[in-house]
This record gives sequence, C-alpha cells and structure tokens, in this order.
Amino acid sequence: MQVSTQLVSAGLMGVLLVGVVAAVLVFRDWRHDEVLTDDRPGSLGSSLYRSVGRGMRSQVVWVLGFLGLTFVVGGAIVLFLEGGPMSATAGMTVVGVAAVVLVAFVGLGTYRTVRFRGRTSAGAAAVAAWTLGSLLLVAITLNLLLA
Repeated sequence: MQVSTQLVSAGLMGVLLVGVVAAVLVFRDWRHDEVLTDDRPGSLGSSLYRSVGRGMRSQVVWVLGFLGLTFVVGGAIVLFLEGGPMSATAGMTVVGVAAVVLVAFVGLGTYRTVRFRGRTSAGAAAVAAWTLGSLLLVAITLNLLLA
C-alpha cells in the first residue's frame, strides 16, 4: 500500500505542476516592443506561449483534461469505497477536487458572464470576487450553524 500512496501523490503533484505552468503561461501579459518578422524565429518563450495558447483553445485538450479529471475522481472514489488506510485520503481527494472545480466554475463563469455583458475587466473581477466571498460566508455560516 505504501507504493500506491507514493504513486498517487506523485501523480497529483504532476497534475498540479502542469496546471500551474499552463495557468502562468496563459494568463501572463505578453507585451513586445518589436514585431517579429517571418524570416526570424521567435524566442523559446514566445513559441511556447503560442503553442500553449493554441492548446488551451483546442477542443481535444479540453476533452483530454476532462477525461483525466474523470479518471482521477473515479480512481479516488474506488479507493474510498475499497476501504483501508487510503480511504480517508481518497475521500478528501474527491472532496478537494470537487471543491476546486466548483470554485473555478463559479469564479470563471461569473467573470466571463460579466465581461460578456460589456463590463470592464476590473469590474468583472470585482463581481467574481464578491460572488466567491459571499459563497464562502454562506459556507462558514452553515458550518457554524450545523456543527
């Protein structure tokens, strides 16, 4: 069982690392003073940025990400139902992944909806932060009332 714990931990850390790298490359504000011509190749950073940007807009990447998330959650549920020493860790993994997906869905969905309605980026970020903060307050209140 010790080997499977290390494998699950290594896999989760790998997924986290890929997610952080993708987020940093996609949300980075690239500003260049010079225009690259076709006869001169771009730098490694700019070509990596372009390829990650194409990947984030690709439907295949999103489908593979969804399948990977499904397999992680499904594997954690199987480990949880199996019982044993990894049951608690697998249960917390399912709860953690579900919470991260829910917060990301609500936060990014709110931001994109407000931006689509013609508001500025700062206004959309404020509405998204206000929404997530309100949900956090509701969760804390329910925890205090029910615990």
